Amino acid sequence: MLALLFNTYLLGLGAGIFAAVVMLMAVGGLCVLFFPFRYIGIRGFATLFMLFFVLEMIC
Repeated sequence: MLALLFNTYLLGLGAGIFAAVVMLMAVGGLCVLFFPFRYIGIRGFATLFMLFFVLEMIC
């Protein structure tokens, strides 16, 4: 929900909703990819997510 609000504020209504859906699909795809094989745990996944989130907000 927070991604939707940020994206609609920064990009406008249509592009913000589209970007939020793309982000959620990417996170869902990563969950399906990494969790069944147990490459990284929930802590590693959360760390990567926060790292990429901070990088996205900086740039």
